[in-house]
Amino acid sequence: MPPLIHIKGLSDDQPDWFEAVTRMLIRETGAEQPGASTVVDRLAEVLFIQVLRAHLLRHHSERGFLSALRDHQINRALKVIHAEFGDKLTLAGIGQKAGMSRSSLAARFKDIVGETPMKYVTRWRILKAQELLTATGYPLSEIAERVGYKSESAFSYTFKRQIGKSPGVFRRLMDEDK
Repeated sequence: MPPLIHIKGLSDDQPDWFEAVTRMLIRETGAEQPGASTVVDRLAEVLFIQVLRAHLLRHHSERGFLSALRDHQINRALKVIHAEFGDKLTLAGIGQKAGMSRSSLAARFKDIVGETPMKYVTRWRILKAQELLTATGYPLSEIAERVGYKSESAFSYTFKRQIGKSPGVFRRLMDEDK
């Protein structure tokens, strides 16, 4: 993703979504009505998606995550990875679901996303593990299994290699920050 997305004015093909969503966000922020925080969260998601959509329609880069979303087969591969990260993922299996051979998936994914599909799988699994470590009290063995690792030791090794801290230390630091 680019470090900054600047949407210069809204075109006629983009109806008043920006005004409508921001008006609702302002109204709901600080509202003491039931579910107000959930409404704010969802509206923020809608606003984010709409900003990304407007950016994608106006800018066509050849590399990066946003470019991957425009490529139908790489987008399908990303959807598989995001949905099935806890399963046994292989390059061949992801390729098959994306309608590509292993070699064409590997080459095109690396060219567009900037890293190999399996490296992306690892980063996604560790990101999901960070969420679980922060938001749940699940034991490490369960988190390891949920994010696609057969053993706690393999998970811990990969987590420490990616994050620089063991999962247990990461969890303690996150608990201290709460």
